[in-house]
This record gives sequence, C-alpha cells and structure tokens, in this order.
Amino acid sequence: MHNNNKIKINDVSKEAKHSLASRLIVSAILIIIVLPCVILGDYVFMALALVCSLISAYEICKAPQSLEKKFNNIIFVFAFFMMIMMVFWTFSRRLIDSYLEHELNPALSDTMFYYDIYTGFSSPTISLSAFVICMVFFFLMVLIDKSFTIHDAFYFIGMLFIVSLGFQTLLYLRLYPTYVLDEVITYNEVLLSNGKVMEITQEQLDSLKLLFNDPWFKYGESALLFIYMCLGTLVTDAGAYLTGMLFGKHKLCPRISPKKTVEGFVGGVIFSIAITLTFAFSLVFTGHPLVYGLLDKEHWYFILIISILMPFVSTFGDLLFSCVKRGYQVKDFGRILKSHGGILDRVDSVLVTSILLGLIIPLFNEVLKFISTINK
Repeated sequence: MHNNNKIKINDVSKEAKHSLASRLIVSAILIIIVLPCVILGDYVFMALALVCSLISAYEICKAPQSLEKKFNNIIFVFAFFMMIMMVFWTFSRRLIDSYLEHELNPALSDTMFYYDIYTGFSSPTISLSAFVICMVFFFLMVLIDKSFTIHDAFYFIGMLFIVSLGFQTLLYLRLYPTYVLDEVITYNEVLLSNGKVMEITQEQLDSLKLLFNDPWFKYGESALLFIYMCLGTLVTDAGAYLTGMLFGKHKLCPRISPKKTVEGFVGGVIFSIAITLTFAFSLVFTGHPLVYGLLDKEHWYFILIISILMPFVSTFGDLLFSCVKRGYQVKDFGRILKSHGGILDRVDSVLVTSILLGLIIPLFNEVLKFISTINK
C-alpha cells in the first residue's frame, strides 16, 4: 500500500534529453546576445527592441500564409509601419516636444540637443489614432481582397496590438527605474506605504544624485526590474518543462498545447514565485530597490503580488500564442532560430508578462497617490 503512494518519475527519452540540451544551448546564445543590450540600456536596448519588433511583424505576416494563401505585399509594409508606430509612438511624441522646446528656448539654442529616452516615460501608451487606422486598414482589406478574411483582419489587429504593446512595455521596464529616480531628485519627495509624502533631505538628495550618475546604477541597478521580470518568465518556463518532463501525468490544455501538464504548470509556478521573491527580497532588503519609492523594502507587498501573478500570466501568454498558431495550423511563427522557431516563439510569454508589469506598476503608483490624497 505504501509503495503505491510513491511519486513515480517519468522515464526521460533520448529525444527529450536532446530537446533539453538544445533548449539550453539556444537560451545561452540568446542571453549572450541580449544581456549586453539590457545592461547598456538607453538607445542600445531601444535598437534591439526595434530589430526584434520588426522581425516579429514579419513573422505575424508570414506565419498564417500557406501555398494556397498569400497576403498582398502592402500588408507586410503596413504591418512594419504600424509596429514601429505603436511601439515607439510615446518616444517620438516626446522627442518632438523636447526638440521644439529646445529650439524655441533662446538659452538652449546654442547647445547640442540630446534626448534622454526615459524622460516622461511614466506609463506605456498606445496611440488611439494608430490603433483606429490599423482597424480601418484591415477591415478595408477584407472588402478589397477576396482572399483576406475577417478572421485574418482580427488576427492582424490583435497580434499587432499585443506584440507592439509588449515591446513597448519591455522598453518601459528597462527605462522606468531611471525615470523614477530622476523624478525623485527633481521634486525632492517620495510616497510612503501609508500614503504620506516624505521630503528628501539635502544629504539624501546629494546621495541620490551621486547614485543617478554612478555607472552601477546606469548599467546595473536600473536593469534589475527588467531582469526580475525576465527571471519570473524564464523560470516559469524552465520549471514547468523540467517538472512536466519528470512528473507530468495530467494534460493541462491538450487542445492547445498537448505537451503541457498540470504537474509542470504547478512546478513552474512554485519555482518562479520562490526564485523571484528570493531575488527581489535579497536586493531590496540590502538597499537595492527594483524601483525607488515603489518596489522597495517599504513596499515589499507590491513585489509579493507581482511575483505571484507572473507565473500565471506567463503561462497564459504561452497558451495564448499557441492558440493563435493552432488556429492557423502552424507549428512556429518563424524559422530564424531553426528548430526553435522564431522571435515570437521565444518571447511570447515575456511580452505578455511585461504587459502585466506595464499595467500594474502605474496602478500601484495611483494607489499610493490615492492614499496620499485621502491622508491630506
């Protein structure tokens, strides 16, 4: 009776071992390419986001095509244009405003213009005009092109919206800690967990100014929020894969993703929460906040909420993109990574998780401001 209750470990096939080894190699190569861009941040990271978003736009257009179904080239051109517009809209709008302010200010007219891309990036923003143009274009294509269906129109609108918002929130997560520290230094105040506004002393202000100009902050501490999000997503995926491979018995969602198991999902959630909390708390409780005045020792419960939500949203993102592929009966969105698919196949859950953080962090800010208003 006792023996029947023992947890049985699945036999790992040679194919599974080979797949695991291949995944590790590809992951290592991607880390070597991406990590330096994440560390350098600023325009280097923006250039990486631009390249990946354009490849993703191509994969969105290419994946649903078949020998019988080909999209008009104008759809490719429009998809590239809209991807750039929706990802970089918030930057281009502030860039134009900053440039005009610089040129119209006599005191600055003789100085070289430089735009700090974190300036004013308080929350992700999608242009409503761009989104409406996107809808109108694809609905018109349904009327003009007989091979372009209403199903295709909703596919393009939905995918361009989700992926562009995902890439913009990736930029947001990398730049937001710098924006926040700059705002604290500018206004000399920070919100506490009880909603009270604490003014920064001159000594604290001088210390923050030194930190802001320190290479450690620019290339290290300001990247912690982005790394924290990536860690939560990647550990969910790796934990689910390993747990499912060893202990998986019950299918999670066989219609959409036949290989995912309930055991793997639970394992991914546990691993992700444990590792992200350990990572974040070990930083914030030693004086290295993920976001100054928001995701820090004072507001530890915000970190707890995000760490709990991330593995669930990450899994949802993976299943969402798998559902799209099933709908068009394709295995992968692209082939740039050979047998490992395309860019979208690698960053699907990362994009959706980054959207979560891009929405919830401004919400936490509003909560603190609301409490501050009540306490006045």
